[in-house]
Amino acid sequence: MQSVACAHILVKFNGSRNPKSWRDPTGERIMNTTLEQAEAQVSKIREGIVAGTLDFFDVATEISDCGSAKNGGRLGHFTRGQMQKAFEDASFALNPGQISELVVTDSGVHIILRYE
Repeated sequence: MQSVACAHILVKFNGSRNPKSWRDPTGERIMNTTLEQAEAQVSKIREGIVAGTLDFFDVATEISDCGSAKNGGRLGHFTRGQMQKAFEDASFALNPGQISELVVTDSGVHIILRYE
């Protein structure tokens, strides 16, 4: 079975399935963030990464709402059926070294880097 290794940057918003994160344990920031604001933030981050002015793993460590931030956003290897469908579809569509466009899931807004 094919697997991919990906890292991601996640920004949650007030419609995320879990409105709390390690960065926002009370959920106050998340509950005051709209989908549009989260998309704008992630889009700006993606532009900086693509332009070479931001490092994906550093940004993931600093701002991602996922617990994987402690590992630079690295999720490790996974196969189909382990992630939310939109996240999985975007991950498997990437070649190693590619960064996805914005991906919205029940968890929030992501950009995904396939590193293997």
